[in-house]
Amino acid sequence: IWLDLPIEPQLDISRLSIEADRVHDGEVGGTPYTGAGVKVAVVDTGLAPDHPRLPVPTAANQKNFACRDGRDATDWCECGNAQGHGTSVVGIAFTQPDECCAGGDCPSWCGGDCVDNCDALLGIACGATLVMAKVVHEVPNIFQCFSCMRICATCPPGDYYAPTWVLIVEALSWAATLPAAAGPNADVVTSSLSAPSYSLYEHTTANHITSLNVDWVVHAGGAPLSQASGNSGANQLRAPSGAFNVISVGNYDNNNTPSRTDDMIVGGSSGGPTKDGRRKPDLCAPGQGTITTVFCWTWPSVVFAVFSGTSAAAPHVGGTLALLKEARPSMSPRQCHAVLVNSAAPLGSQAPWEGQPGWGQLMAYNAVLWRNRTADALLSAPSDSKTFQLAPVPPLDEVVVTIVWHRAMQNETEPIEDDTGNPSPANLELFLERRLSGGAWSVSESDVAANPNDGKPEDNARQVRDAQQDQSLPQYEYRVRVEYNPTIDVPYAGSQSFTLASRHALVTNP
Repeated sequence: IWLDLPIEPQLDISRLSIEADRVHDGEVGGTPYTGAGVKVAVVDTGLAPDHPRLPVPTAANQKNFACRDGRDATDWCECGNAQGHGTSVVGIAFTQPDECCAGGDCPSWCGGDCVDNCDALLGIACGATLVMAKVVHEVPNIFQCFSCMRICATCPPGDYYAPTWVLIVEALSWAATLPAAAGPNADVVTSSLSAPSYSLYEHTTANHITSLNVDWVVHAGGAPLSQASGNSGANQLRAPSGAFNVISVGNYDNNNTPSRTDDMIVGGSSGGPTKDGRRKPDLCAPGQGTITTVFCWTWPSVVFAVFSGTSAAAPHVGGTLALLKEARPSMSPRQCHAVLVNSAAPLGSQAPWEGQPGWGQLMAYNAVLWRNRTADALLSAPSDSKTFQLAPVPPLDEVVVTIVWHRAMQNETEPIEDDTGNPSPANLELFLERRLSGGAWSVSESDVAANPNDGKPEDNARQVRDAQQDQSLPQYEYRVRVEYNPTIDVPYAGSQSFTLASRHALVTNP
């Protein structure tokens, strides 16, 4: 039995910083991707449904989990002191092109005014289909509603649920549409919410209820989940971003420039590792001082506002996942997870993984460009291994290969177990090997269990890197080896599926 505790929002658009503009403009294979045909679910406080730059979800793609009478999104009145969070989050992924800036005749309500740079203020997945799940209700502030010119249809007095972790789980499960459930069957889910009393560093362990719940949602629902890491600073990761199967997102400041040379991690971005020593967050995205839609808008002056936080970073990842899914619709959550981590760019001079930036900065262009460079495989038992050859690596190219595996769940609180009752996931180890033509293979880099006897679970994402030699020198051949090596901490001996993602093509089992 777990105490059901309250939730709260955490908060921020920066297409150029993650090079999503290049994806929109068709620089990947000549095809522009905007997330068309992909359903992206936002689990949050709702949105301003009449905002001129936001889409309106259909009746089938909206649900209010806060009102006991189950009313839909058109009743989500964001006029309270803590509301507006959802509108800001939605804007990062979904802000539509400005009709007042488009060619031809302007709608009459534009008054002939062009109020912003249309290309700059555009959602990462502006072509995607919006799914909204509201989990926070607040009694409207009548003075704020008046200043926003809102007419609020609210839940009957006292007829709403207090915002708790259970509502988040219900909303996530509905959005991803678990087997035998009714829902919108979203392709991607993004959440910037956490429960204050369930989001402490101590609650980021693998077997905390939040980790188990969201691992089940991803495993059973089949939709990748982008989750804000929190805004508590270094070594203060917040649940549920400690779960194995989520893509945990930190926050970096792009200093209002598209160049990565002046980017820096935000001090308040919650960093890992988890309380039980696993490497989370997975990566970081822009979320500091970026512009997005505002719920209290008045045309033509206040349509956008500046917000900051990991809540702003997470929908950048959610939008990028939509671009991936449009470009390669069959991608599984594990493949998405591996590709995003493998395509991330180091933040400055960071080590391969660091507590606040994770494996590096989100790079939408690279992710979509390298989306097909994956290999899935199954290791059936301990001591099993598989080898993958890399295609020829050009001179001075950096070799980067990432492995990701997920926890298999039998229900929302219980992982799949092996014959002796040990729970999924397994411990896999990654080796990058190289050789000169005709020579012997040798390990150039490995990522293995740092301490197999420290009483803590192992990571479920590993990465290896190397650099090909200058063209004036002999060129290396590369291969990757994955080994199934249980540790005392992770004795699981059942079969384990995994995904490899590489920046160069992979050949399975040469």
